[in-house]
Amino acid sequence: MITTTMSASERFELSSYRIPGSDSCFYIPEFITEGEEAYLIRKVAPGFRPALGPSIYERLQIRDSPVQRWKQLANRRLQLWGGELTSNNVLVAQPMPSFVETYPDIINRLQQTGVFHGSPHGKPNHIIMSLVPSTDPSQTRADDSPGTKFVPCLLCVVDIFLTVEVCVCVRVRSMSQAKTVPPRSSSTPSMSNRQLQPHEDGPAYHPAVATISLNSHCVFHYYRYTLPESHGGRSIDPTPVLSLLLEPRSVVISTDSLYSNRLHSYVPPFQARLGMPDQRARRIHEIKEDRFTAGGAADFVSPIANWERVTDAATREVLANGGALTRGTRYSLTCRDVGKVAQLKSFVKR
Repeated sequence: MITTTMSASERFELSSYRIPGSDSCFYIPEFITEGEEAYLIRKVAPGFRPALGPSIYERLQIRDSPVQRWKQLANRRLQLWGGELTSNNVLVAQPMPSFVETYPDIINRLQQTGVFHGSPHGKPNHIIMSLVPSTDPSQTRADDSPGTKFVPCLLCVVDIFLTVEVCVCVRVRSMSQAKTVPPRSSSTPSMSNRQLQPHEDGPAYHPAVATISLNSHCVFHYYRYTLPESHGGRSIDPTPVLSLLLEPRSVVISTDSLYSNRLHSYVPPFQARLGMPDQRARRIHEIKEDRFTAGGAADFVSPIANWERVTDAATREVLANGGALTRGTRYSLTCRDVGKVAQLKSFVKR
């Protein structure tokens, strides 16, 4: 079991972290310390209080980074650090948040792994910070629950880079003058129940990606295409070729063919039963066309290929006996190197 946390100045042999059965996937547990993790989370969501859940605080902006706004997707929220990509796969560069290049110096630490050796810049120049809300019902948003009553609380108004958002204050949601939110339609799944669809990262990046997990774990799947269909489309084999359990503070690195020729996806662990690699993935019932929706992900036992490197004793017990894990709010830092870069001032001059 590996429990040693890598320091920013440490050089190590990446091959010793290779996942069995893959030549281009590496898993490093405890890549950062618990103190560094807490520091990063405070930078990502200052004021975040796990006891109250993310309902109020996940809206807060990153205070020590350049001006960025949350981007709301169907199943997560994200911010882009280092700039944004144009339709031509050119990165319009912006400064990175200071904390990723000072303490805990994530950029240099990833550079020390050697995975970006040979990339255009020799290190990541772009990070996607994603926030995936908790799947724990006790931590869901107050206004996501059927019949919840609330009123805006002026004490919770927060200034977010020249915009103002009014949060829902849990202390007054039971007041008699509060209005009732209509129940959510059962046909519309909540964000926490939606699986990120299998996808590729595309040609804009050097074929290496490092993803750091914060605050909670995640089940990560890799998929392959089946033979091209007669009409020219490409279908996806619903059985993962590789499944990993990403622990908090770990980093998973995908390179070469696993990056270029495979798709990847994550699924909330409550939708996936976990097991050791010798527990063969088995189909519970027939997969239909929506096999990659939240329901489809539950149709397989997920053998975890990196089980020998899992450091948490309780998690190893679940892997040994089978079962599911409850995921909390998860932050991830997806770090890549974009080859084509343009400075913002070059666009302003046009």
